[in-house]
Amino acid sequence: MQNQSDSRLAGLHAFSHPRYFYGQLLQVRHFTAEHEYFKGKNWLTDRLILGWGVACGLDVIPAPDEPGSVIVTPGLALDRLGREIVVDAPSKPVAIPPIERPPATDHPPAKGGEPSRTHGPGHEHGGRPNNRYDQPGGHHGGECNDSEDWVSLVICFKSCESDPEPVMAGGCDAPGPCSYGSVRESYTIPPPRTGRLDPFEVEGHLHRAFKCRPFGYADLVEWVTRRCEPCIDPKVDTCLALANIRRPEPGGDVTEIDISVRPIVYTLDLLFDLILSQATEQPRGRAK
Repeated sequence: MQNQSDSRLAGLHAFSHPRYFYGQLLQVRHFTAEHEYFKGKNWLTDRLILGWGVACGLDVIPAPDEPGSVIVTPGLALDRLGREIVVDAPSKPVAIPPIERPPATDHPPAKGGEPSRTHGPGHEHGGRPNNRYDQPGGHHGGECNDSEDWVSLVICFKSCESDPEPVMAGGCDAPGPCSYGSVRESYTIPPPRTGRLDPFEVEGHLHRAFKCRPFGYADLVEWVTRRCEPCIDPKVDTCLALANIRRPEPGGDVTEIDISVRPIVYTLDLLFDLILSQATEQPRGRAK
């Protein structure tokens, strides 16, 4: 069974589902259409009503007994297409590449002003020292928080065919003696990407759109009606940011993880708690 394409999920389309009747010859396409009908509607609701981001959990912590690695804790997220990313158990350790320090040298400059060559890793042929501040896009100020001292971690929706079963009848398009009987929804964590992700910015679009003036129901109607963007670019990256991680020293452990770069889903419980927090006046000088 094939999944709906990302380009179809990124837009709007009219839904249709099978209409069963007595004496109907049911084929694979009928059951596939029914499955895609319910999944498509659920994902559309998630995308346009609930939003996308981390809904619960998915913390990034150092991996126990695995220096220089991290794991993702159980949790739930929705990607940009509305698909659920479920992590039901701690993930496998993800290795964080250590910082690559330029090899130190105490040799005086050679004649003619040329620096002396070192013979550390990667310099067996007398090449240029691998100074990360000299690379394209690198930071040239030499600060300790250089972007190449960090990596970013993301999580992506993934589905795979599983549970092979024997094929009891042949046909022109039969895959062979066996075929997969299930599609398992899972996730994947790609290798960490060099550099830091920008902080996730939360803006008051309504406040800015109405130029700080009070707005009423008519304004909200106009906002929902005329500022709707129901379709997204099907080529957009649907993976979700989880954290920026400072690369450890060679042989060391991960010591700094920034999860504030991740988007979140504003669940009803969270919104209700935010309303209560704003509506409740706390006496000054007293702890909450």
